[in-house]
Amino acid sequence: MIVRPTSKGYKIIAGERRWRASQQLGLTEIPAIVKNVDGLKTIELALVENIQREDLNPMEKATAYYELKTNFGLTQEQIVTKVGQDRSTVASTLRLLDLSEEVQGYVSRGTISIGHVRSLLSLKDSIKQKQLSEKIATDDLSVRDVELIVSGKKDQADSTKEAKETQLTPKLIKSPQIIDLEDSLRRAVGTKVSIIEKKGKGRITIEFSNNDQFESIIGKLKTLTGSYS
Repeated sequence: MIVRPTSKGYKIIAGERRWRASQQLGLTEIPAIVKNVDGLKTIELALVENIQREDLNPMEKATAYYELKTNFGLTQEQIVTKVGQDRSTVASTLRLLDLSEEVQGYVSRGTISIGHVRSLLSLKDSIKQKQLSEKIATDDLSVRDVELIVSGKKDQADSTKEAKETQLTPKLIKSPQIIDLEDSLRRAVGTKVSIIEKKGKGRITIEFSNNDQFESIIGKLKTLTGSYS
């Protein structure tokens, strides 16, 4: 804990959470470093302490780094030394502030990760950044998915995958009898019917789009089975 002397005792600069924890434990003393610093230096030390907390989200850290840089005139090297992070981490965190407000919101809420952001930052158009961020959130895209989208390779990869699947799936040729039976069942139940038959085994698929249609199909099937009883 770091404190500075005042006319009434000491004022906490950094480590307030440790002090609160010691109060809850009933401790009357706690180790502290006393520093004679002015008000501006106090704010700087408190800000550095706040950055080092583990529960800050990336956008909060980016804002804090920016304050150290602009309000206190610190270089990136000085920030690196004070917060104990490597240069690349500090630099990439500061770049989060280049994102649009909407995208920053996704980062703050943890909807998109730093890995996603690296690819998003390569898009200079803020509208495209926003659109892709929304897609990441709704479609739960992986970092690799986003990398492929940004590089323009995802559509190509999807087309190749679809082509391979088509080649691996043999085309089913239905007999005229099966086609006639599908048509008869379609007219009977009022919806699309598909029959897959191979070597005496298979399945019949009856499609429906809502509960009302489902109930209607069940009623028609009951009528059909009743006519054969």
